[in-house]
Amino acid sequence: MNENPLEILIPPAKVLLSFLTFPIMVGIVVVENVIREIQESGTTSEEIFRGDRLPILPFPEPKEEMNNE
Repeated sequence: MNENPLEILIPPAKVLLSFLTFPIMVGIVVVENVIREIQESGTTSEEIFRGDRLPILPFPEPKEEMNNE
């Protein structure tokens, strides 16, 4: 019984790695999905505000100066 009490309380690295693998993988998938949704919402907003769907604004005709000199 020469075991250190701290070695009993601290789990080995393999156990910690196995417990942390699933949350990290889920986090990566969630971040990828969030990034994809943000890009799609940006594309959708571009389609909404695209220039060909806006009304043509009536601009007044420029007044021509009469230079009859």
